Amino acid sequence: MRIGAENKIQLGRDESLHYIGHGQLESAPASASVLHVISHELGHVAEFRSEAMRDRAEIRSLNMKIHYEFRNGKLVAVAGETEAVTVQKPEETTQKNEISRDESSNKEGVSKKEEKSYTFGNELEDKEKQILSEIRKIESELQTFEVKRKLEEEKGFDSVRKVELEERKRKLEMALNQEKLKMILEDTL
Repeated sequence: MRIGAENKIQLGRDESLHYIGHGQLESAPASASVLHVISHELGHVAEFRSEAMRDRAEIRSLNMKIHYEFRNGKLVAVAGETEAVTVQKPEETTQKNEISRDESSNKEGVSKKEEKSYTFGNELEDKEKQILSEIRKIESELQTFEVKRKLEEEKGFDSVRKVELEERKRKLEMALNQEKLKMILEDTL
């Protein structure tokens, strides 16, 4: 097959995609469509966080979905959805209450830390450090299970706890990757 001069020009051209965001028509080149959609959805995340702070609520979970399609042989992002679940705070907690809550959960062997809403880059780094710290705690507990497994042949309650810890570690690693992506996107904006 021979490609004519006019077709060669079209092969190098980056097609522009059009989106409707906040009621306005927006466009982005196909090569930057993923970045465009993710940054738009992160704008929604910032809106949800500011609403939660204004309403004195805390965000329990954030879900972001990016929809992709193949267009002209390229995988491009065509839409996104962001959902947030918020819970009203029962009362203002002081730093001392949070520390005592953390100590009691560590004594029980179950670390159930509530996610806090962050709005600045330094706070994202703090959250990343917190997630890494929790991952290290889980890894050390998993290592103790490995030692116990070698010493004992029974796999009763300990194996269930091990599976729970591995699942929690996987979720934390995913959250860490998401936080790193947010920091990268904030640095580029």
